[in-house]
Amino acid sequence: KIKAPTAPKATEKKTPYTDILSNEAYDLRIYDPNDPDKVDYIDHTGGTYPNITYNGKKYRYDPAGVQAGTYSIDWFRLVDADGANIGSNKHNSPGLEAGNPAYHLDGQIVFVDVNKITVDFKVKKPGQSMFGLVGNTSGEEPFSAQYESGINESLIARPNETNSTWRQTIVEHGVTYKFDGWYKDEDLKIPATWDQRLNSNQTYYGSYKPKTVTLQVTNTVTGNMGNYSDPFTYELQLFEADGKTPSTYQINAEGISYEDGVHKFNLKHGENTKFLSVPSNLIYKVKQTNGTDHTTNATNNRNAGTYDPDKQTHSHNLNENTVVNFTNNKQGQVPTGMDDQNNALHGLILSAGACLLLLGVIVALRRRMNAV
Repeated sequence: KIKAPTAPKATEKKTPYTDILSNEAYDLRIYDPNDPDKVDYIDHTGGTYPNITYNGKKYRYDPAGVQAGTYSIDWFRLVDADGANIGSNKHNSPGLEAGNPAYHLDGQIVFVDVNKITVDFKVKKPGQSMFGLVGNTSGEEPFSAQYESGINESLIARPNETNSTWRQTIVEHGVTYKFDGWYKDEDLKIPATWDQRLNSNQTYYGSYKPKTVTLQVTNTVTGNMGNYSDPFTYELQLFEADGKTPSTYQINAEGISYEDGVHKFNLKHGENTKFLSVPSNLIYKVKQTNGTDHTTNATNNRNAGTYDPDKQTHSHNLNENTVVNFTNNKQGQVPTGMDDQNNALHGLILSAGACLLLLGVIVALRRRMNAV
């Protein structure tokens, strides 16, 4: 029995194998019969793995592929032959009509030789849990080669977009992923420096990370009655490029909680989120959930997007670095009249002023008469 990275369901036709695995290079999970926990396996007897002679040297099969003078096999492709191999592999009965599954399993022989080493490249594509061998230009064979033991890494031929199926960027569900570089271990912790000498077989591993842009949300309060002290609450959602399927991406940042696809945070007047790293090509939707007693508006630094005043929501794509600016205004009327008490007080002050003025005139007249 063979387990592949993406196997069809029992109710499906076997043709998905052709669509998924043909012209691609993948590792197949071929289990060791000596492991009691992994009972599904390909026969590892001598009939399946005979001793072979290559360049005048004899090699025997070794699943671990660590001893000199042995060989192992990297399984990389399973193809539904649609009955083409029926009767040719000594297992399927002849006469079965086309449409019945007959599988073509391809593998790469890796020799363990004191003078030769084998170098290959594996990548983990977006959404996959396994590393798969990089294929050659057509994808029909792995991009692998043998070299003299002791060769400097700088002389190793590396996959590129011309000589292999490897790609610098991959678009999956509308999200652009960028290749993260080559490493010398499956944990992707030891970067390849391409300046070391290789004395044993070497596999280089690579994976893809989403190409990211930055997203920031700000809040500015205006008006003489604006709420300058209490926080306004916001909800951020990310969607796939089709605008329908909620994205599974989660932003991990201080002050932002996440639940069921919704990021929540608070912003007072003059506050903003940090520049959040978000996969590009997604669509954002930022909603202010309170402050309905204010007049709210939102724009972004790109002078683009849509603001829904009824829902207090701004949305647009994330093809570029984006800052979403929310403005909350609340303006109260400035009093223009006076009450009766104030009018009476002002009248009293005016009356007193008039009396003082009259007294001043009388005093001045008396002084003038005395002078005469």
